[in-house]
Amino acid sequence: MYTYRISNEIKRKPCGTELAEQVPLTIENKRRPKLLFPLPNLKIQINSLYQRTEFRQQLQKWTNRDVNNEILADIYDGKIWKNFPDTSGAPYFTPEAADSHLGIMINLDWFQPFESSVYSCGRFMELFLHKINHYLSPIVDELLEFWDGIEIPAAGKNIRVALICCSNDIPAARKLCGHVSALVSCHRCYKAAGSSGNKLNFGGFDDMDDWFVERDLEEHRRNAEDWRLCKSEEERKRHVSSTHVRWTELLRLPYFNLIRHLIIDLMHCLFLGIAHWIIKKLWIDGNKITKHDLEKMEERAKNIKTPTDLGRIPNKIATGEGFSGFTADQWKTFILIYAIPLMWDLLASPDRKILGNFVRACSLLVCRIIDHNILNEAHERLLKVAMLIEENYGLEKITPNLHLCLHIADCCRDYGPLYSFWCFSFERMNGILGSFPNSHRQIEPELLRIIMRHWRLDGLVSSQSNNIKLAEALKLIQPRATSGSLADYDNFEFSELWQFRKIFFQEVDDTVVGDEPFPGEMLTPCRIRVTLPDNVYRILTDYYNDAYGLQFATIAELTSISSDSIIVPNMVDQFARVRISAEIFGSAMAPRYLKNANVLAKFIQDNETTDLFPGQVQYYFEHKMRISGKLKTHRLAFIKWYKPAPNQQIRFYTKIDDEKSSNIELWRNEFYNVERDCVIPVHYLYSRFVSSEFVIGKKNPITYNAVIPINRQFHL
Repeated sequence: MYTYRISNEIKRKPCGTELAEQVPLTIENKRRPKLLFPLPNLKIQINSLYQRTEFRQQLQKWTNRDVNNEILADIYDGKIWKNFPDTSGAPYFTPEAADSHLGIMINLDWFQPFESSVYSCGRFMELFLHKINHYLSPIVDELLEFWDGIEIPAAGKNIRVALICCSNDIPAARKLCGHVSALVSCHRCYKAAGSSGNKLNFGGFDDMDDWFVERDLEEHRRNAEDWRLCKSEEERKRHVSSTHVRWTELLRLPYFNLIRHLIIDLMHCLFLGIAHWIIKKLWIDGNKITKHDLEKMEERAKNIKTPTDLGRIPNKIATGEGFSGFTADQWKTFILIYAIPLMWDLLASPDRKILGNFVRACSLLVCRIIDHNILNEAHERLLKVAMLIEENYGLEKITPNLHLCLHIADCCRDYGPLYSFWCFSFERMNGILGSFPNSHRQIEPELLRIIMRHWRLDGLVSSQSNNIKLAEALKLIQPRATSGSLADYDNFEFSELWQFRKIFFQEVDDTVVGDEPFPGEMLTPCRIRVTLPDNVYRILTDYYNDAYGLQFATIAELTSISSDSIIVPNMVDQFARVRISAEIFGSAMAPRYLKNANVLAKFIQDNETTDLFPGQVQYYFEHKMRISGKLKTHRLAFIKWYKPAPNQQIRFYTKIDDEKSSNIELWRNEFYNVERDCVIPVHYLYSRFVSSEFVIGKKNPITYNAVIPINRQFHL
């Protein structure tokens, strides 16, 4: 039995609690523990990882990164990875130790394994407050060993592991790290809840400079140590009430920062927290949105066609009391795509400002690649949301989440983009665990046995990679492998990805002609050796004239051109789709992929500024031509571009304070004539967008095409 450390000064009497029970067997009775604590062996798991041939390569990949300090593209660009100290004070994460110094994250969560009964199951058992230390103790023991270094046979060297991040929902975070309830105070700054009537709240932003300061870690440690010296439960409660701190076993880790390393999770804070609170509590319960409005929103949502890779469609808007059973992924999709086109005309001006600022902040924060300007704007938007709610609804409506979201920007500066540490991956893990078969009795041990069996199979297959027959046989019982979006980048060096990013952002001086490498491929369905229509053939010739600055001509012009002219062949291979990194762009060539055919591309204007234009891809094509004695393959897209709205006021109809604050743009529902700009390299595809109808006016309503950008799934 594991127990966490209590001061020697405290004398305790035996509690007399029975730890085992009599189990009748055929011959005799046997004593069995009443409560099993399944604990996976971290050494075995680390050893199994090193048996995978590609694991060392993945550990080394970050050492080749050379990202501008203003850009955050992965956890490696955050302050924690760059500045995490070793025992000597030198950096812990270095290129030389990339394959031997590991950083890990801890998550505490529960899930419902049954649909018909209430049973809370988790990777830790359900516990209250400091009692979780009994379960943390053996885990911390193992982490302490790894901090000093453990010989891992598969690695052939000493491996060190450090716990560098704790990502959970609010209740789990407070249990793990020994902080008082989030209803009382913030764990990152000195903001404490005030009272308005009988309800605690986090309102009041006039004195923000006084309390928006990071808490002192040493003070936290002293208060936690003092908690252990308390001799009674009542004394502990008084200590927690005054200091807002209790002891946690994680404090035994000499490097762990329970303030800075405990992050604010975007999934729980913004989507399951604030989005749910604003729409359900403020607007639906406050009669700002009626049942009739919910039905209207659900009807509108059915007309919005989103790509399948955006996740589950939020389609039960009017069910029950509204937004029944929405998951975090559905809330995320609703806020980023559906919220403004569905709700804008149903809300009053103050609520539109709340919605617009919140949607803009979420759109910025979920970007795969962010910079400090994005973080600053997102922070200002979230602060505006909180202040607008306080102004229009009162202090008592400022919940802990509305305060905690103000720390998300700092978490990003520490750990990089939110996808590096948000809890969506852990929620998916819960779904996988819940799908495993079990006896409905000893659920936790059974699930852990399944996990460990999978680990052993993976390790066995990896260790026998040279034994072809055994490896083939073991594949029959090996769990089905899952593939993530990051696997699409394995064949590309960082420099290639960085150059491609600069191209679609149009941050390169050289002209992109279409034969440059890109992280992807053309996809079926396809048509081989197709003759282009005359007007498109003419446009393709003009495209080459502009791209190369040489003299190109069509076959029809063969008799009237100079000998220096290059004849453009009128034969291409057409494709309905193109995969660029982890993202698939569709086209009108295949109706099945029409939802992915809406794209945005940047164009340089006459005043040297760039602007985004929406269009619909008709098809992609590869065109081969010999230029200067070299055969080149150009990968191009033929796109029809939408016409703009009559003026900027209509285009940015949903803006709050400036054009950037508008999450959607309104364009006309008709295309330009086919012109030279209809052919562009696939490298210039900036992103996809979702198209939605948006009606302006009541007496003479005009329907526009609402262009809702989808964040680019591009990773560095």
